[in-house]
Amino acid sequence: MAFAIKPTTDAAKQIRREARWWRHNRPKAPRLFREELRRAFQLIAEYPYAGPPAEDVEIAGVRRILLGGTQHYLYYRVNEAEGRIEVLAVWSTKRGDPPVL
Repeated sequence: MAFAIKPTTDAAKQIRREARWWRHNRPKAPRLFREELRRAFQLIAEYPYAGPPAEDVEIAGVRRILLGGTQHYLYYRVNEAEGRIEVLAVWSTKRGDPPVL
């Protein structure tokens, strides 16, 4: 069973902002961020526990996946009862501090 992916409002804003930035500032790979994000969504939809637990946030049950080419973490949690993945944040590893969730 594949889980549905549902970004929070804040995560959706982060995704749009990062995708736009990547398109405008990385002319050799303008779609890399979106492509990596799509692959990560496919992975966690099929294997929701693929990402290890995020140890840098205070909310229980949060996991993260590294988007290696763009150096972003995708923070999410699994809601098995509703069959969905809630995407909480997309955060650059270069920011240092983890996102406030």
